[in-house]
Amino acid sequence: MEAALQIIHQKGADYAEEILKILEKYINEQKKYSELSKNQAIIMIGALANYLDNASQKKLINTFEKMLELLNSPSELIRQSICRVIPQLARFFEDKSRKFLEDHMKVLKES
Repeated sequence: MEAALQIIHQKGADYAEEILKILEKYINEQKKYSELSKNQAIIMIGALANYLDNASQKKLINTFEKMLELLNSPSELIRQSICRVIPQLARFFEDKSRKFLEDHMKVLKES
């Protein structure tokens, strides 16, 4: 994990889209990868967000939506990681992020 994050920090600006394609596979596969692998991919996408430009928005749509779906996962580890990454990705999806936040704040107030 540490080595992968170092690669992202050192080469993320040059290879952001290629790294994103690899990480998206871990997020999008239903049962192929373990909970730990998905969690690490989520963390790495958060680190990679600093190196993505606004043109990456179209490529991130499915991944962002999949992360929002994974918030319903029974895995506390995955849910925590997604919550840490959402602010970094929110700049690419202002409308979806705002709706997500409003919905969850409403649930929080009601509970």
